[in-house]
Amino acid sequence: MTPEMETRTDISAYIDDLKRILTDLSDTGDDGFEGLIGSVLSEIASAPFRLAGSGLQFGVDGKSTYAVDGISFECKCYKDKVSRAAIMSKIGELSIRGSDIDLWVLCATSEIKNQLAGDVYKFGTEYATSTLILDWSEIGLPPLAVALAMASGKVQYFLRNHIEAPESLAKAKDALTAVKN
Repeated sequence: MTPEMETRTDISAYIDDLKRILTDLSDTGDDGFEGLIGSVLSEIASAPFRLAGSGLQFGVDGKSTYAVDGISFECKCYKDKVSRAAIMSKIGELSIRGSDIDLWVLCATSEIKNQLAGDVYKFGTEYATSTLILDWSEIGLPPLAVALAMASGKVQYFLRNHIEAPESLAKAKDALTAVKN
């Protein structure tokens, strides 16, 4: 725990720090937000993940390595609102090729509003695919922050290797600790 953490009492400041650090990452690739999410989900699900290559991805930025695990994820690293079109187009693409997916995880650094979340869940029902939204909701603890805290060690390792500012790493560590507590 850093000295700054000992004086802070409002968790929202930690949450804001963590979001800023995430949105400063590159959106894509092994060293970006997609790589971080792959690492986090690998830790939580105890299954290795691979990222999709560039080009048409059919609504899947990453997928569990082994078909038996059947988990895929889509990442939206935005400082502002994620557009409905950005999500619905991914769901449409997923419906074309998603028959081997048991769980589709939508990870977003902004809030997915109720109407859009309902449509995501409806998609899951129609295509026999469970859906999980890990977003940055504005009420309570953001589900994405909770997932990151669940894999705190992996997140810290990833950030240590992919961000240059030591103060950002310290803030991320404090934020993850605050979320866990």
